[in-house]
Amino acid sequence: MNTEDFDKIIHEQISRCENTLCRKADEYAADDDRLHNFKVAAGIQNCLPTTALAGMMAKHTVSVYDMIQGLENGRSYPLEMWDEKIGDSINYLLLLTAAVRENPENQRKYQNYILIFAENNEIFANFKERIIKMAFERKCDIHGVFNRRTYDAVYDSDRNDVYFGGNVYRI
Repeated sequence: MNTEDFDKIIHEQISRCENTLCRKADEYAADDDRLHNFKVAAGIQNCLPTTALAGMMAKHTVSVYDMIQGLENGRSYPLEMWDEKIGDSINYLLLLTAAVRENPENQRKYQNYILIFAENNEIFANFKERIIKMAFERKCDIHGVFNRRTYDAVYDSDRNDVYFGGNVYRI
């Protein structure tokens, strides 16, 4: 392959990746945190966000390997499918790049991150009280969802405080 064709292919793939990451921003990011889903997944799985991301990335890697194996077995795939699968793999590596560059202290913060949802017919005041109480009891950050909006109760182990909605709560 000549340099001109190679460069064109690379630029087109990078453009597709960038478009996908930007288009999916609203779907996957909460409160302007593009790594939100990986942090919540880390809390659910009791691991680091990078580990949660790697688990999700593995699905895409397996898909690419399956297609490569399919070639070995005589199958063919449309170029659009290759572009999508390769793009997914590239995008997960780009997301991993961002995750490892984020403040390393934030990586540990989500190790005990717990996700809770509002209960049926629960009013916000009760939800808020419950999320703050849980942060104190579990001594970790709690990520809560109420009416499709996200709220965090952030536990500060040095001060034994919980921060919620710009306010500080103490036992």
